[in-house]
Amino acid sequence: MATLQHTDELYHILEDEICALKILPGEALSENQLCKRFGVSRTPIRSVLQRLEQNRFVQIIPCKGTIVTAIDTGVVDQLIFQRVAVEGMVFRDFVQSCSPMEILAVEHLYNMLLEAAAGRSDPENFDFNHFLSCDLAMHEYWFHKTSKEYLWEHRCRSSCRPSASVYSHGYHLPQKAHAGL
Repeated sequence: MATLQHTDELYHILEDEICALKILPGEALSENQLCKRFGVSRTPIRSVLQRLEQNRFVQIIPCKGTIVTAIDTGVVDQLIFQRVAVEGMVFRDFVQSCSPMEILAVEHLYNMLLEAAAGRSDPENFDFNHFLSCDLAMHEYWFHKTSKEYLWEHRCRSSCRPSASVYSHGYHLPQKAHAGL
């Protein structure tokens, strides 16, 4: 039987695949195929699918199956708005209180982000996960150094992990925010 942690892991795998468009809107998800893929019984798969439905990633149609829902661009716009507002304020607070060593640390994180972004002109070979990891590390640093850990945790727990959905739609914090370093 799958543990709660394992069920959460399955949920996040499917959530990430939907957000990254590895599983496309309109695509059917088969309980049997998911059971085989993850080596679990139907109970945890049903639990995961119900949670995905609660978060609007799928629609469960009785006697028909589970279908991945279309991306709601209105929700994406709201996530972008929220992220820009919160991160802009956190960055402002960071800049007002950071030490010279913290500036050097952010410059290093920013340079790693630039290196990760260098290959974006070649989408076939671009390592999106590495880029996202570098970006998250830099933002997490700002949140931590401004004692905004609760906001960071809330941001990371949000539906579709906003970073995944927002970045899959080409959004990034404006260059003006990074250029201040």
